[in-house]
Amino acid sequence: MGSNKVNIDYISLPVMIGFTKGENFRPFVRAVIVPSILLQHNLFNNFFDMGGIIEIGCKLKLKQQFLFTTGLSYQHSFTSYISTEHFPHSFSAHQCITVSAGIHYLISREK
Repeated sequence: MGSNKVNIDYISLPVMIGFTKGENFRPFVRAVIVPSILLQHNLFNNFFDMGGIIEIGCKLKLKQQFLFTTGLSYQHSFTSYISTEHFPHSFSAHQCITVSAGIHYLISREK
């Protein structure tokens, strides 16, 4: 029995805009446009992919220089990664849901 493995590797350059408000509790919203270029071009995949991300989350100040951050994001491509030349009635888009959490250490330059 044979198996096929396909790697579809893209390099992306996200362009983000966001809004944060607050001092100790900081909710945020981000919108991101994600243009991507396929690293290993083949006949069945489009060379270029355009997607978007929407993210919501919050940052909570723990101590003087520490923040706890959590977020939920949804990513979806606007373009199909399947070539319409070979599959004219097919639309397959990248999509992803990400849950994140982390600790930030703030470096202050003020004296």
